Amino acid sequence: ILLGFPEVDDATGGLYPGEVTVLAGGEGTGKTTWCLTSVRNMAKAMKRVVYFTLEQTQEEIIRSLTAMETGIFRSKLKAFKLSDAQFTLFTKAAGEIGNWPLDIVDEFPTLSPLQLRRKARSLMQKGDIDLLMIDGLWLMEANEPTRERWRDVATIMRDLNQIARDFNVPLLITHQYSADIKNADHPTLYHLAESSGVRRNAQMIWALHRGQKYGEAEEVTYLH
Repeated sequence: ILLGFPEVDDATGGLYPGEVTVLAGGEGTGKTTWCLTSVRNMAKAMKRVVYFTLEQTQEEIIRSLTAMETGIFRSKLKAFKLSDAQFTLFTKAAGEIGNWPLDIVDEFPTLSPLQLRRKARSLMQKGDIDLLMIDGLWLMEANEPTRERWRDVATIMRDLNQIARDFNVPLLITHQYSADIKNADHPTLYHLAESSGVRRNAQMIWALHRGQKYGEAEEVTYLH
């Protein structure tokens, strides 16, 4: 499954059914925006995406996608103070987005693998799913949480692998770096929060990062 980013797609071959890919990034580095751009690319290609959002509402996600489609700032869309020309753009975009094969799931403030499995199974009754996407791993909980977060993350990742295999779909999930990233020029596998459980259970890990000087372009680096 290609995400519509030519350099990333060429380097990795895209996402594969039955595999888990992790997109890692620091707080505020654009993980959600990158994912929504991928969602938009796939949906416009009529690939069905199920997007689990754990921090934003469905309304906020739709607003972000509409901003991408129209070039109108999200703040203007939220206040709905649009010129006649902007309203025309908004109406057209709303109609197109409404026809995309996209399911946005915002009903879980935290998400366990069991809840994911049940929801995915329910949605698959409407048709095949081309991609499961979750934003993000740091907000998920194990089916049976312990007091050790690193252990819970390892369990969650193993369960996600099983879900991807059972449903034969690619699964992409975002994750964060640990605090150690502040002292590094470039991210490595060991900068992932709870890195051992993530790197042992992900087939691919991508790192979203900026250059050391603020304002340099964001890059996606293939780590694993």
